[in-house]
Amino acid sequence: MTDNPSSSKDRFVNTVKESLQEEMSTATTSVEKGERFLVWAITRIVDAGKDEIEKQITDGPGDMGIDTWIKPQIASDNGGTIQLFQSKFGQSHDEKEILKFVKEVEKFLTCKLEDIPRDDMRQLRVMIDNEHLEPELYYITDQKIKLKYSSPKDIQKVKVIGFDQIVDKLWADIEGIPEDITETIQIEDCFERNDCLVGAISLKEFRKFVNRTQRYIYESNIRKYLQKTKINKGLRKTLENASDSVFQYNNGVTIVVKDYKKNGGEITLTEPQIDNGAQTSQTIYEVLPLITNATGEILVTVIRETSKAAKDSITQYRNSQNAVKGKDLITLSSYHKMIGAQLKQSVGYFYERQAGSWKFLENRGQADFGGHDVFKQYLPSVHENCIPAPVAIQAMVAGMFQDPTKPYSSQASFMPNGAKYPDIFNSQLPEDYRILLYPYLVKCYGEKLEYGSKQPAQDLKRYARLLFVSAYFKILFELILKKEASEVRKDPKLLDPIFKNFAVNEELLKLTDAALEFYFINAGMDFQDLNSQEGKVVTWHNFFSNASYAWNPKLTKTIMQYLAQNKPKLKSIQDKL
Repeated sequence: MTDNPSSSKDRFVNTVKESLQEEMSTATTSVEKGERFLVWAITRIVDAGKDEIEKQITDGPGDMGIDTWIKPQIASDNGGTIQLFQSKFGQSHDEKEILKFVKEVEKFLTCKLEDIPRDDMRQLRVMIDNEHLEPELYYITDQKIKLKYSSPKDIQKVKVIGFDQIVDKLWADIEGIPEDITETIQIEDCFERNDCLVGAISLKEFRKFVNRTQRYIYESNIRKYLQKTKINKGLRKTLENASDSVFQYNNGVTIVVKDYKKNGGEITLTEPQIDNGAQTSQTIYEVLPLITNATGEILVTVIRETSKAAKDSITQYRNSQNAVKGKDLITLSSYHKMIGAQLKQSVGYFYERQAGSWKFLENRGQADFGGHDVFKQYLPSVHENCIPAPVAIQAMVAGMFQDPTKPYSSQASFMPNGAKYPDIFNSQLPEDYRILLYPYLVKCYGEKLEYGSKQPAQDLKRYARLLFVSAYFKILFELILKKEASEVRKDPKLLDPIFKNFAVNEELLKLTDAALEFYFINAGMDFQDLNSQEGKVVTWHNFFSNASYAWNPKLTKTIMQYLAQNKPKLKSIQDKL
């Protein structure tokens, strides 16, 4: 697919607008709207969860201009930071409002405690004083803001954020790497060739570098950090027993940069990214502090490259020696990057494009993904707020493309570099999270009905996880929406009314399950007929891997025959939508 940054950004703006509109759609009072906007905006601006914000809302009489506060776990010279927020929703605002907020906070921070009218606000002030917290002021609005003010010195005391700035911040998160950020490292015995610098860096120096750059350094790496691999265990053992041998035993680390400057042994890196060696880097970061007097070095290669296409090639080929699979290359796709952004902003799910990246977020950001109250009902109770891209792609092909057999037999065919990938991910497929999310939800609900289970009550359900998805969408397209699959793919919003109405959709899901019981009876007879043919040996796995067996017109017709006997049930579902 063509990658047009401008059009992608425009689509993303619409995604953020839709997210805000949905958040506000059921709010009735101005107070409720204000609080919902406050929570919506702050969760997208700073690292704070919904529950955390709601517990600390102070908006109301005697709030001294502060609507809520956040105490992030960020060290500073003064002992810590306190983030103080004021928000305005649906109201015009001007410079006077911003300056009033600054003056009210200044009064709150300097007045006598007895002059603060509310107990909770006095407790907040005592915490700020006792812990020597440095205040950061945020003024947030859903309106457009001016970029120039008549009192710039006072305005500088507060971060003024309008809707456009929220979008820009979220877009920057997608892009991942802070623009023009620089880091300095010490490399020994290095040489340069063809915009590359190769040398040795001490383990302690490298660990400090990883510590400083944790927030963004792995953004371009295919697999980020996989905890349970032989590479990690082997390196851990080497670090513990023979750290001086790391240089000889380990392949080293590749850092791709926008630019680098060499000043003796000091190397300044611009926009550094660890493209190969994330597992090595994170293992050193975690294990080295546990080892007393660890010495040793590691090989590092720094590559200067500004072309995104060339960077992606470096990522792909530098990792090729480590048996990187097609599903790991999803991270390089602009399409899946956009889907990930939409899923986060619209429904609160993490789209795992990079193998191990959800695990990597543990204690570092999983709380930012809260899921969706309606969609959680489709999922098993133990399901995390993470959607693995390869699994979602399988379900999408089964549902939106009505093919349960090919993704069942070969997931790799639909991954980047797979034979079927260009047939699916082309200019005809819109960048819309619904295309992947909704089939994934159906797949997960099917698992609650034992589809894909190793020991289901109905034996054939073991092989029919994706077939359940195909059958459900066949019924939905032909009998409920009465549209072709291609029509729905072009306009996935057509699916919103049914998927956001779980109670009604559950009726359709259970009706699909009942229809497949009828299907299984007929499939069993076909299976026996196939194996009765001379020289023919077909296993159930082979049966569900072959469209001419499991998804032929004869068997799909049995599903429709069952539903023809249940027209009142279908009519009831349609009437409720």
